[in-house]
Amino acid sequence: MDAGVLPSGLSHFLDLLATGDKLSTGIPEGMTMQDFIGAIIHPDRHGIEELISKMPLRNITPAAKRQSFSKEDYSASFGENRCLWP
Repeated sequence: MDAGVLPSGLSHFLDLLATGDKLSTGIPEGMTMQDFIGAIIHPDRHGIEELISKMPLRNITPAAKRQSFSKEDYSASFGENRCLWP
């Protein structure tokens, strides 16, 4: 999804939420935002999945075409005319 520019924990976190059947509605109860960000950036082996399981989540309808993408995928979606501004 991030073409290697995000910390691996954050990349994995975003991939799981972007392609899953759950929508996050907040951070885990009792956790500060600083602790939450630290847990994403520096997770232990199964920390991301565990962190997501502790978050308040809402079920959403999975979409077969919803998937993560790289910067190259995003740029290619504009075809030959890649300039996004005049």
